[in-house]
Amino acid sequence: MKKRIILVLSVLAVVRFSIPASDIVIRTESDLCALSSGGDYDGEVIVLDADITLTSKWQPIGNATTPFRGEFDGNGHVISGLSIILGHEGVGLFGYVEDGAYIHDLGIANGRILAANKRYIGSLVGVLNGKVERCWSMATIQTAGSVVGGLVGYAQTSASITDCYNSGPIMQAKDTIGGLIGWNKGKITRAYNIGFAFNGRGFVGVNEGTLTSCYYDAQLYIQETQSMPQPHGLTAVDKTIDLMKAFASNNTWTTKEVVYPCLTKFKAHQAAFVSIAPLWMSIENLTPTNHANSISNDFKVSLHN
Repeated sequence: MKKRIILVLSVLAVVRFSIPASDIVIRTESDLCALSSGGDYDGEVIVLDADITLTSKWQPIGNATTPFRGEFDGNGHVISGLSIILGHEGVGLFGYVEDGAYIHDLGIANGRILAANKRYIGSLVGVLNGKVERCWSMATIQTAGSVVGGLVGYAQTSASITDCYNSGPIMQAKDTIGGLIGWNKGKITRAYNIGFAFNGRGFVGVNEGTLTSCYYDAQLYIQETQSMPQPHGLTAVDKTIDLMKAFASNNTWTTKEVVYPCLTKFKAHQAAFVSIAPLWMSIENLTPTNHANSISNDFKVSLHN
């Protein structure tokens, strides 16, 4: 049974009835930043109780020596302003996440990750061996490193990622680059990427795991070779029939009146995102203009099963 503790805050606040009094409750930037030096949180539950905008450089939660082992409940909230400038391996909101850890219901609205020539870089998790569900990111990653993914850098054998997506771009990475995952050895289900990964692959850089109902925007990636299965191109009409159908099997996703499937719990946060073309189009000189036109006028995805 998980042990639950509450973070001692300098200012007293009333805990919502829906959050057990024994949880670590995060309401401010300082609360969130304190997690970076708080140990592995084994058996503990952390609940985000507000949208938070970061104003200082971020130090990842969990490292190679002390990986994160607890549960982080985003509670349908969003972190903005994620800014990481680091020169070591395992970079993201979480650096290293161990088997048994659980991160869910969390959004990264924007941010910029600048990492040196190192490995395992993702906006949410650098190295994942636990479980991630119902998470998304729009952060930009710029690095000369390798094993880079828009959401997770390296998903190890015990990792599982379900009902997630990325729309943020990856620029200048070295190798093993994937729009959602850099290197996958785990299990990914119902996930998609519409962010452009420069010099990378549409969904996963190297796949040695299981992919089920995983999509990426084929208009952004002219060539798909190496060890990945050949993509199955879908037309704009097929997108409505196949892509939306794949994400409409439960209440986790909203597929009505949106351009792309969005997580139901985050629909208010995603209103602008789901009604326009992907974020990478605003970045100058990243791709030819005709790619922007083609994705907005004739959305085309590829499916990996």
